Amino acid sequence: MKGFQKIALGTALILGALSPLTQVYAMKVVPKIIGGDDVNFSPNENMMVSLRANEVDEMPFCGGTIIGEQWILTAAHCVVLGSGDGLFVIKPSQLTITAGITDNSDANVENMYVATHVVVHPDYTQDAKVKVDNQGNIELIHSALNNDLALIRVDNKFTDLGMSVLANDELANETDVLLSTQWDDHDRPKNVRILGWGATLPDGSSPSDSLKQATLSFLPIADCFVRIENGSSPALVIDSPTNRTKICTLPPEKIAQSPTVGADSCFGDSGGPLFTQTAEGQTIQIGIVSGSTVGSPACGSLSRPTFYTRIGTYYDWITETIKKTPQKPITYPNIIKDPDSDGDNGGGTGEIPCNDSISPNNCALVGKDSGGSMGWWSLFLLGGLFWKRNKEHNSMPNYQS
Repeated sequence: MKGFQKIALGTALILGALSPLTQVYAMKVVPKIIGGDDVNFSPNENMMVSLRANEVDEMPFCGGTIIGEQWILTAAHCVVLGSGDGLFVIKPSQLTITAGITDNSDANVENMYVATHVVVHPDYTQDAKVKVDNQGNIELIHSALNNDLALIRVDNKFTDLGMSVLANDELANETDVLLSTQWDDHDRPKNVRILGWGATLPDGSSPSDSLKQATLSFLPIADCFVRIENGSSPALVIDSPTNRTKICTLPPEKIAQSPTVGADSCFGDSGGPLFTQTAEGQTIQIGIVSGSTVGSPACGSLSRPTFYTRIGTYYDWITETIKKTPQKPITYPNIIKDPDSDGDNGGGTGEIPCNDSISPNNCALVGKDSGGSMGWWSLFLLGGLFWKRNKEHNSMPNYQS
């Protein structure tokens, strides 16, 4: 066996055991945070936005933060959908951005912004990719959900709203050191904070419209590498103990409702922020909600980390990108080979899916890999397009790409 092999990831990244793998995960996707509290702040402090599918009753499916007069920051996997050769980027015309509210049911016309441009980081990788030589040696080409960030420009300026302060690389490095020294597995610190409209129960059920926040523990990347990758060769999510593209968290303690679950991001929180305070007390955004490893509970595990895109690594790219209006409505990542195609061979701008997963084709989280595979576990994205189905307890129309 030789050549390049891709470990397929749609809404779940299925990583198997050096053999073809077919695995199906059916999971409801709803918007809240596990173990969170309601957020109440004035509009001029509110930097949170909700991404909505305007072809599906303005349905919320991801979060984001305001970082400029007309720019928001979110996760790439919120806007790059499909899998394999069917990857596509959501068209700006399919997106509505709502801002200035904490209750998603309160959105009115003054809270709605039209997306004009979607810019995906050029090096975003949805799947892990490995190279296998004639002797069966495996080399990691790139890890899964790497460079998981995107920018969205809107038509009108955000006025009288909050703006997230992003950590540059130097500040991110200082924060990494500060937070890492606070880590104690048996006395976990409460030193980072998440905001979002994601699931509040560990199984992803019981949706709510209100914005939630929760305090978590920063997990040093070397410890995260051990928890996610120990025994894996190659490492497919956290590529090394010194990784600088991701940040990890764990719940600081169990919540009262369960002996095995703590506060955490969950389905629907993707694209939202991870905050902390500097040594001087300034609140800064250091991460973007990205994903976590699969298991039970689906969210809130006391031992399986959630990971985030590390903003400091991409600070220069972010600040340079938002200085000017992009030339084209969509800036594609390099993994989409033919941006002008109709979606059949990668790069099509297909319809926003609205079945039962973040998948353009069907209602189940299905992963099928005909190439090499690396261990019987999966990786869930923490985005979700199917809040309405859970709330109304009925099926959504079947939009196909």
